[in-house]
Amino acid sequence: MRQELAELARKYSEAVSVSAGTTAPALILPAPDPVSAMLRDVAVLPERILTNDPGAVPGTDIPVETAENPFLLYRVRDSLSKALRRRVHLRCGAELVVDPCEAMTVFDVNTAQATQDKNRARTILNANLEAVQEVARLMRLRNIGGIVVIDLIDMDSQSDREQVLDALKQALLRDPVKTVVHGFTRLGLLEITRRKTSDSLRAQRLSPCPACGGSGQQMTPTPSEESP
Repeated sequence: MRQELAELARKYSEAVSVSAGTTAPALILPAPDPVSAMLRDVAVLPERILTNDPGAVPGTDIPVETAENPFLLYRVRDSLSKALRRRVHLRCGAELVVDPCEAMTVFDVNTAQATQDKNRARTILNANLEAVQEVARLMRLRNIGGIVVIDLIDMDSQSDREQVLDALKQALLRDPVKTVVHGFTRLGLLEITRRKTSDSLRAQRLSPCPACGGSGQQMTPTPSEESP
């Protein structure tokens, strides 16, 4: 904490000094480079940095190794594509459907192919427990911020709801970003708020479709527009 305080004080003094002899508009202090920003925000520092451009890595105590194409080596583009899928299949056979909206992000839990044993309540509980673990992971992975609503499979037991709620809170302890669980609404929806730190992965990697304008749908042709 002393080191961080000293560094912040140094940056403040530098900003005051630069601004005193500068006329607006002007850059006072540059933003941190992407690598420094990433290392600042991660909860646990990596054991090494793999890059094809060592000159782009700032001075750090983390070992730096060179590889011709790290993205191909670790299939980063494939992983990014997977990370942006709308449907996420769970091990139990259920699935999550992720729908980002303007005001919030909605996670819908569907039973899908989940095995229905004789104890239906236990099957639903297990599916919901796995679902909230995955929701916590996806919020970190996709950098989802703002209001998050989880539409779980309906549970009749209050103790089951509390168990799912506790499991979600426990999973969110690994999240370095402030996240608050507000509990169940009267409709049985689970509400969460997560602080926005930067653009979501979806906003960084995807752009609106020129055909549908980002709605995911196109106008149905009228009879006059259809081919004979």
